[in-house]
Amino acid sequence: MQNDELNAAANQVLVVYRPNQNPEQIKDAIAARKKETSTFTGRISVFIKELLGKTPGSTYYTNQLKAIEAVRQKAQVVSEKNLFEPKPNNPTTTLVTLKEGASVKTAIQLYLALPQVEGASANDAATVQSISGLDSNDPNEIAKH
Repeated sequence: MQNDELNAAANQVLVVYRPNQNPEQIKDAIAARKKETSTFTGRISVFIKELLGKTPGSTYYTNQLKAIEAVRQKAQVVSEKNLFEPKPNNPTTTLVTLKEGASVKTAIQLYLALPQVEGASANDAATVQSISGLDSNDPNEIAKH
């Protein structure tokens, strides 16, 4: 592993989002809801689903994104990259790079406080090497390496 990669890893956090809770998936849910409510019958359908508790209210998804964005700001995130393509009903592992000098420990604590996050840990050089060849987003597969 190159020195630059080691330095980058020292400023990175691995975040595992709960199934369907990755920010991209939340944005997709917002878009689907918007599309569904674009017609009168769609609005009625969504309203009934909300009353029956089968779908969250309209602010649920936007509040989730706001909470994630607040953590990004406080943690001083400069970039995020999904290690694998997000799949429905599977956790998603994201590599988060922090601003130079930002606290990895603080970032981990902030992410772990989010209900959308299943786990967060510092990215160390061994982790970078072990996951680079995987084709899976399964945390159990990652744990084997």
